[in-house]
Amino acid sequence: MIIKAASDVDYTSLSEPITFSAFLPLKGSAVVGNFGDHRSYFLGKKQISKSMHLGLDIASVSHAPIIATNPGEVVFTELLGVYGNTTIIYHGFGLASLYSHMSRFDVKPGEEIAAGTIIGLTGQTGWAFGDHLHLGILVQGHPVRDVEWMDPKWIKANITDVFLKAKNTIEGLDDQNQTEKY
Repeated sequence: MIIKAASDVDYTSLSEPITFSAFLPLKGSAVVGNFGDHRSYFLGKKQISKSMHLGLDIASVSHAPIIATNPGEVVFTELLGVYGNTTIIYHGFGLASLYSHMSRFDVKPGEEIAAGTIIGLTGQTGWAFGDHLHLGILVQGHPVRDVEWMDPKWIKANITDVFLKAKNTIEGLDDQNQTEKY
């Protein structure tokens, strides 16, 4: 469901300029679980499952407002198994953000939102051991390391500058004579 929601989008509505801000959805938060953590689950003393964590768990205060730091289209707001109440926002160019364990939804599918929009509140729905936010960054529907997308220098060097160079190459502009900047 996550891959479908994050990749089944209308690519004809993409706009310029191509910019992304760092994904920083909770003010005053701390990391409580990292991308790639190996997790084991027990029933009594017997291990019943294990998995790799495909997001970043961050927490601040109970029922903290979750802020969309990039504009986009809300493509999913539903209860999603272990993720609990989940919102997915599509930002264009194959990039989506996923917000899970929410206690409240403040947006609906199909809604275009601006950067700075409060999309809901943190919670502990699904398989959550305390109030927090599970943040996932998805590229073409697949989870990628969140921490890079939370770094404005990484985004500039690896995303926006790459898009600008590709655009200038396509338009026949060289690096020395760029007439357009994003």
